[in-house]
Amino acid sequence: MVMRYKLSSVPWCAGVGVVVFLLLGVPSLVAAQTVVGEEHAFELGIEAFESEYYDHAALLFSWAYGATPDHPLAAPAMVMAAKAHYRNGALDDCLAVLNAFERTYSTSPYEAAIRQLRQYVQTQLQHEQVFEHAVRLGVVLPLTEGSVGLSRALLAGIRVAVDEYNRASGRTIQILFRDSKHTRSGSRRAVTELAEEEVHAIIGPLFSEEADAAAAVAEREGVVLVAPLATDAGITSGRRLVFQANPTIGFRGQYLAEWGARDAGFDRYGIVADASAPSSVKMAEAFQHKAESLGVEVAFFHHLISPADWIRMTDIVGADTLGSVDALYLAVHATRDVDARIRAEAALKEIQQTAKKPHILGSEAFMHVDWTKQPSDLVVSYVATYDDRARGSDVRSFAYRMEELGMEPGRLATVGHDVTSMLLDRILEPPNVPLATKLLHAAPHHGIGSVIHFAGDQRNQMMFLFQSGSRRARRGR
Repeated sequence: MVMRYKLSSVPWCAGVGVVVFLLLGVPSLVAAQTVVGEEHAFELGIEAFESEYYDHAALLFSWAYGATPDHPLAAPAMVMAAKAHYRNGALDDCLAVLNAFERTYSTSPYEAAIRQLRQYVQTQLQHEQVFEHAVRLGVVLPLTEGSVGLSRALLAGIRVAVDEYNRASGRTIQILFRDSKHTRSGSRRAVTELAEEEVHAIIGPLFSEEADAAAAVAEREGVVLVAPLATDAGITSGRRLVFQANPTIGFRGQYLAEWGARDAGFDRYGIVADASAPSSVKMAEAFQHKAESLGVEVAFFHHLISPADWIRMTDIVGADTLGSVDALYLAVHATRDVDARIRAEAALKEIQQTAKKPHILGSEAFMHVDWTKQPSDLVVSYVATYDDRARGSDVRSFAYRMEELGMEPGRLATVGHDVTSMLLDRILEPPNVPLATKLLHAAPHHGIGSVIHFAGDQRNQMMFLFQSGSRRARRGR
């Protein structure tokens, strides 16, 4: 560090001594005492202070008042030393000088300045204490065009949950946000920055590809990361600190196959999937593998060529074939809710043409069906990761808070709230157990619209099972 001190007014020997002292960076008052008088030390202290070299300024002021306590510059030198310590962030040293000043001078024209500086120090110490005990929650979401609306809804739910815990827990919960920029590199950079901020955990990013990139950095940095929406099973593979609050696509098919075999007693399955939709195929294949592992016969597995084929399913597969099984798994999938409803209702309309109607097992697309328009003899069981018909005081309170924020209490906001409240529950528990271990073995967390339970896994193992007739949801694995 090069010091910008004016030494022209200092005797040659004093100047050499100070330059050697400063360049070597040796905080030795003995060296300073041999070459610098009180006035010169004070002048150099002022120049160091104005140049923002506060550590050196504090040292020079300390010499100025320590060498001769009754010197006229002793009192102002103490005040400046205290200010230099404060500016340098050495709050304890600042308080020590302030206490020494008050012991030395019962009355002084600097009393007001001393009182004000003490107030600044006490306020700063309080802030540091709050920060030290605060829960710092990192959030990584994209703010790019096309994604900002999703992020805004999820972040609103996170904010509501944080506000609830700030009021109820007596702890300060801080949200530290970073933009993933909807890229893998942006996600990696965001997690790196949050790790440097020593966050307790990270929520995000939204999408599987970004979440995978972020997860690699979180694992390396030793930070727990919970992906709220990502469904790719590979995100958690080989990692200990990464969790998925959204059940994977494959798990949804596995869940229904197991429920049908063990709880409903089905012996013979049929499967229809949309070959143009990768998630449809993934659900269907997972369903098939689970069914066969349980000893249930899979009579047929038919791949439709395109989404438009759902409306021609009977002609393509055959009415007799569709009606020949105990239960028929329709792996309908669409990105948009309106498309999911159209495809699911088209498939159900086709089933009505069969003489023998099998029990229909459906994907989350069937959440959007208008069941008032479906025949009463059609029995449908389908799984979903979210309950859009949840009721209760917590739900009403959440809806009210969202309205205050000018937002709809929709699915993304609910997910943000539930993931955050689940994480904060675990973080605020006694810290003798690592957070990842707590998440793995915690009891199910019942949120506003979802249930999160890792059950020893790093992917959520909880789904809602809906019956089209009773309209009742069953939570469980």
